[in-house]
Amino acid sequence: MDWQTKVKDSFLRYFKNGYNKEKGIKGIFTEGYDGRISVADFWWSMAIPVAINIVFVIASSLLNVLPSGMFKLILLVTFYLASFVVNSVFILPSIKLTAKRLHDLNLSGYWQLAFFVCCIGWIFALYVFFMPGKDEENQYGSAPGRASASDEESEQIEMQSEDVEATPEQEPQA
Repeated sequence: MDWQTKVKDSFLRYFKNGYNKEKGIKGIFTEGYDGRISVADFWWSMAIPVAINIVFVIASSLLNVLPSGMFKLILLVTFYLASFVVNSVFILPSIKLTAKRLHDLNLSGYWQLAFFVCCIGWIFALYVFFMPGKDEENQYGSAPGRASASDEESEQIEMQSEDVEATPEQEPQA
């Protein structure tokens, strides 16, 4: 089998395994999550979206070499919108294929939610890093950058001792 036939078969396999022909677009949302798919069928089916994304990455790199200007901006916006539309077409069949692949491993299709944990983890980390701390003292100590009562007392004692050291002593004149 030549490479052109393999590409055509992988494209057909992707849409056959991801879409339900009888139900059409409606079938994407209602049916097709049950069943199993082999490793080879999974990867041949995913070859098309992966290849398209590789082309998008290469093209994006080449577009960034262009000199700045309105033409480059319009070209990049058009390119990224096209990329978004194409990836949107492939997202639901990819979710179905992943669910079927997980079923072949005797796992629930919901396990693919674990793939998004790293993304959610970064969002949570940003929330934690930018969230202001509590003003009151907690089990780990007083709030940083805010003085507690004991800190204020120690500062007053330090200031008094500095005042005593700062007063010049008079030297006896000879």
